[in-house]
Amino acid sequence: MGKEVLKVQDLQKSFGGLRAIDALSFAVTDGQIKSIIGPNGAGKTTLFNLITGIFPPSGGTFQFAGKNLNGLKPHDIARLGISRTFQNLELFPNMNVLENVMVGGHNHTCGGIFQAGFRLPGMRKEERRIRENALEELRFMELENKAAMGATSLPLGDQKLLEIADADKKVYLVERTPSIGGHMAQLDKTFPTLDCSSCILTPKMTLVGSHPYIDLMTYSEVEEISGYIGNFTVKIRKKARYVDAAKCTGCGICQTKCPFKADNEFEAGIGQRKAIYTPFPQAVPNVPVIDAENCAFFLKGTCRACEKFCDAGAIDFEQKEKVVEVDVGNIIVASGFDSFDPSVMLQFGYGKYDNVITGIQFERMSNASGPTDGKIVLKDGSPPHSVAILHCIGR
Repeated sequence: MGKEVLKVQDLQKSFGGLRAIDALSFAVTDGQIKSIIGPNGAGKTTLFNLITGIFPPSGGTFQFAGKNLNGLKPHDIARLGISRTFQNLELFPNMNVLENVMVGGHNHTCGGIFQAGFRLPGMRKEERRIRENALEELRFMELENKAAMGATSLPLGDQKLLEIADADKKVYLVERTPSIGGHMAQLDKTFPTLDCSSCILTPKMTLVGSHPYIDLMTYSEVEEISGYIGNFTVKIRKKARYVDAAKCTGCGICQTKCPFKADNEFEAGIGQRKAIYTPFPQAVPNVPVIDAENCAFFLKGTCRACEKFCDAGAIDFEQKEKVVEVDVGNIIVASGFDSFDPSVMLQFGYGKYDNVITGIQFERMSNASGPTDGKIVLKDGSPPHSVAILHCIGR
């Protein structure tokens, strides 16, 4: 039996009322390859997010080479020796293969801006060491002969936001809903590879949420734009979440204890959520919002269950919306889309017959983390005998 390298003990992670990982324990020994296998929604990606410091655990511990990883930042964990790749490619498009690998060595350098700017001997020595290590890794992967080739393929198309941010330019990302992700987060599989959408999307969302040059303003809307190209002033209304994001730990106890429910917009109306909620488990930021229209405190002045059970003291019923102004040089508009409302086409019976549903509702049903656990069922919970799919409705 080899030396224990990674040890996970009673690891837990909850997103609101959803327990994504429950009392998971395992160990990886030196030289061992361990596989984590499960269907979409089983918690595999969540496990990797916990081990690499992207998400804080709700309970349990994990150790690497005898060192406790709880509470460490992702870059600190990477420096200890835990590396991670995502299902989709994460390459620097303007760098060649060797330079992409060398970037991964930045966590193990000691030089700063001064040493790099003046090309001091110590910095040049470090760069030579990183280059040699990168070449050794390419040799191991049988890619040494491709070291000078450009690494320009990205699977998700134009990554405009990250490209700007990676150029050390400040970016303000304004999102109307409580989380980034859009309709992509609602999908189950994506054409043509049939990869699960969350496997593709979650790494991108995580990068945006943790990027030092991106100021993420969710649950906000642009009120007014003035100025001209290169010199815009933008007024942004930040709606009240009634939760202090700086104090919230994302434990989800407030959602578990909330006794009131409302229709779940993320589930396209075929599921329910609590009056305090995060839209979906992988939401970024992982900070809940209180729906004032369905919260007993705002309707009747009673309850306050979320406040009573929040050990972090993050609930703030006195929080007010505010308008902020930012100065920017350019504006990128990505308005997304709204699903067509088929109820206006009476011949299809949507809204009249219980089991006529939209494509988005079908996606949520077929998703393992959806309201029906991936089962296609009728409103009474029974499986259908046959299904008719109508395309291009509304076109």
